[in-house]
Amino acid sequence: PGLPPPNRTRKMQRLLIALTLALVATSVAGFCLTSGPYHSAAYALATAIGNLNSASVCVYGNNTALNKECPLTCSTALRLTWGDCYCRDPTYFPDNSNADPLVRNLNTRQLYEVLATDKYTKGGSCREWLQENVDWKC
Repeated sequence: PGLPPPNRTRKMQRLLIALTLALVATSVAGFCLTSGPYHSAAYALATAIGNLNSASVCVYGNNTALNKECPLTCSTALRLTWGDCYCRDPTYFPDNSNADPLVRNLNTRQLYEVLATDKYTKGGSCREWLQENVDWKC
């Protein structure tokens, strides 16, 4: 109950700003003219993923019930990252220095794998949705 700690609020504000910028950029350019929007979206995705006890919009953990849960904020972060630029460079490493320890050293493709597969953890937000929407596999 109550307000989240200030550091969580700032993290969420940065994430929302990055997601908004990526949404505007991808709506203007539906295909890959420049990698800037993709890099911003990949950064937003990296900072959006966290463990079950975090305030992250996409969570992972050992609870397989997470696989069915797919909040709009998480699916938006996932959707904004895939596309022509992602398919050209799925191994791009976003600046993950502020990210959760599990995803800190992962490339964009591996970020999807954290949520979409059991390679890293038993459960992840939007796992079932990602299995149906295979755009992230190019």
